[in-house]
Amino acid sequence: MRLDSYSTLIMGICLICLT
Repeated sequence: MRLDSYSTLIMGICLICLT
């Protein structure tokens, strides 16, 4: 389980979604 990688990916997508 690579939650660290997934968390970073979700964070990036969230930032793009907000923009």
